[in-house]
Amino acid sequence: MAADKVTGLPARIWAAVAGGFIALIGAVLLAGGGYLIALGGSPYYLLAGAGVTASGVMLVRRRPAAGLVYAAVLAATLAWAIWESGFVFWSLAPRLVAPAVLGLFVLLVIPTASKAILKGYSAIAVALMSVSTLAVLGASIPETLVMGQASVPAGTVSAAPAASA
Repeated sequence: MAADKVTGLPARIWAAVAGGFIALIGAVLLAGGGYLIALGGSPYYLLAGAGVTASGVMLVRRRPAAGLVYAAVLAATLAWAIWESGFVFWSLAPRLVAPAVLGLFVLLVIPTASKAILKGYSAIAVALMSVSTLAVLGASIPETLVMGQASVPAGTVSAAPAASA
């Protein structure tokens, strides 16, 4: 059906440019992940790079399942980040912010895909995972602010002048 497709030239160009950008980011992750594995590191970056690259290529081809692939990458990223660094904001931030923001960028490209039903599911999945990732990051802030801090700031008790009545 013609109503299910965005067939205009600007939509095709946007899908090609933005999807290519996402695929390029995935290729960098993929190459870096391969190098990290050669050094004895985590396979996460290789797998995430493969998923992001696949999602980018699917966006270039205007396939609505691209969002589902990226949502799966975000779910795995969230699980890996919590497993690796715990619920500490400063450890989670570098692992979650860029993938979540990239997920919001993927949302800008999904409307160029065809097949409205799968496109809707894809957009919902990416949106929920991006917001969930940022929510977990935000929920970790209170834990970080109180961890290892004194109840009274150093130097304020002894340096404070005596109160006069």
